[in-house]
Amino acid sequence: MTTDDSRFLVMGVAGLVRCDLIGAVKEQFPTISPVTVGSEVEAIEVAQQSDGWKFAFLSLGPEDFAASELAALFAKLKTKVILLGDAAEEAAANSPFPVLMRPFSGADILRLLGYKP
Repeated sequence: MTTDDSRFLVMGVAGLVRCDLIGAVKEQFPTISPVTVGSEVEAIEVAQQSDGWKFAFLSLGPEDFAASELAALFAKLKTKVILLGDAAEEAAANSPFPVLMRPFSGADILRLLGYKP
C-alpha cells in the first residue's frame, strides 16, 4: 500500500459497528487511516479532495448507491466499495455490489476486500 491509497472512508456508520469495522481494517493495514462521515454529501466532499481512497464502507442500499454521484466518483477513483446497513442487507441477494452482513468478523471484511486473513 502506498501513501496515495492510505485512507479509507466510512459513511453513515456509528457506534460499535464503526469501531469494529475500523478496528478490523486497521489490524490488517496499520498504516491506513479511516475518515468517517455521516452523509453522502459529506462523503462526496471529502472524496473529491484526493484520489487516494483504497476502500469505502457505505451505509447505503445497492439501488441508492448505483444511482448516486458517489458511485460515479468512486468508480473514477477505482475505490473498492462495500455496502452495509439495513437497506444493503435487505437487497444483498441481488446486489451488484459487495455487502457486509451483520454479524461480521474481521475475516468477513477482509474477504470482501479481496484479502486473505
